[in-house]
Amino acid sequence: MTKDDYPGTRYAATKNGWMETDVFERFFEKVFLPTVGQKRPILLIYDGHSTHVGLNIIEKAREADITILKIPAHTSDNLQPLDLAVNKSFKDKWDQALVKWQRLHVGEVMPKKDFSKLIGEIWAQVDPKVCVAGFRKAGIYPFNNKAVPEEKFHPDQLAKYKKQLCQSNEPQTQDQSTQPTPGPSWAKELSKNETETPPVSNTSIGVPSSLPSLISICLKKVNDHDKKCLSVKDKHHSDAETAETTQSNDFNAKKITIIDDRLVKCKYTFEELLLQKIKSGSPHNKEKRTKVPCGAEVITSEEVFKKQKHTEEEKMKRNKEKEERIKKNGEKIIKRHKYKN
Repeated sequence: MTKDDYPGTRYAATKNGWMETDVFERFFEKVFLPTVGQKRPILLIYDGHSTHVGLNIIEKAREADITILKIPAHTSDNLQPLDLAVNKSFKDKWDQALVKWQRLHVGEVMPKKDFSKLIGEIWAQVDPKVCVAGFRKAGIYPFNNKAVPEEKFHPDQLAKYKKQLCQSNEPQTQDQSTQPTPGPSWAKELSKNETETPPVSNTSIGVPSSLPSLISICLKKVNDHDKKCLSVKDKHHSDAETAETTQSNDFNAKKITIIDDRLVKCKYTFEELLLQKIKSGSPHNKEKRTKVPCGAEVITSEEVFKKQKHTEEEKMKRNKEKEERIKKNGEKIIKRHKYKN
């Protein structure tokens, strides 16, 4: 930082213009830690970019008693305050200031000192209320688990989550008066608790516990008929013919198993589902596939720390083995060259 830079500015440059691990580590140690001071507890929330989850960062955060929460992948546009509120406001002001500077310096490249000064002045103009709004929109503070609207979620994943939530909220125990019709589960319950008295079975009054459906009866008849036909054919076949037809007979002899004999009511017809996928004029449109995130993760926890440490050690081991192979191959090439000479 020079005297021409904006006060309190810290910046770094990389070859490709993207964040790198060593740059982020220097920012964390020289900018973030001095800024937050000794106030605790501190919860740091950011995305899971590879430069943010290195072992050195996790160790420094654990030493400073700082908890780092990594948001799920592909959710920064809904959960990261910078993306929700700050970045747009900041970029709008930056574009206006940049156009004004270019009009006064036609054909010139902006020097680093001017860049630092200009960007510092623009950041000072950002209203703190915009930053607060970013945390509110993400549901981070004040905490709001309904901040992200349901239409942002994948419909199938949302339906699955709601189903699991309803199942987990169902009561685990019921009164005997509300017990369902007895079935195989009663045997397990009686084995666990012999003192319980099971309700009266329907079979005791002449009503079978489960009635076979028409489909079950038809399929049973088909299976039995096929089995009889195959047994008659096998008697008349010669040994040679039997050897050739063994595989086909085994395949045909397999019974049809009924997994679920229920009438399924679909909300949409096949034609409606087909029309939802096919748009007129663009028959080759494909839905972009993205990784389904499992959820947020506290990377400063003991479990994640050990996992990351093991990963780093394995990586260093592979790199060392690679360097040794390259070194050995280089020595072999040199020896061959000397031998030819």
